[in-house]
Amino acid sequence: HGAEAGPARVEVFDALGRRVEVLFDAPAAAGQRYRVTFDGSARESGVYFYRLTHGSRVVTRSVTLAR
Repeated sequence: HGAEAGPARVEVFDALGRRVEVLFDAPAAAGQRYRVTFDGSARESGVYFYRLTHGSRVVTRSVTLAR
């Protein structure tokens, strides 16, 4: 099923739950795919969490940044 149109936000948090970056914060078109990039070059190695919020849907995943 396709996503509905509406506000969308992608945020990145560190392992302590502090928001370190907002990668996307804008209306999203129905059925449109978006790509966001997290540039970790200025960040410490470790686990980060990214959270996508779109309407009532919230998806959280982790990513490990290693040097």
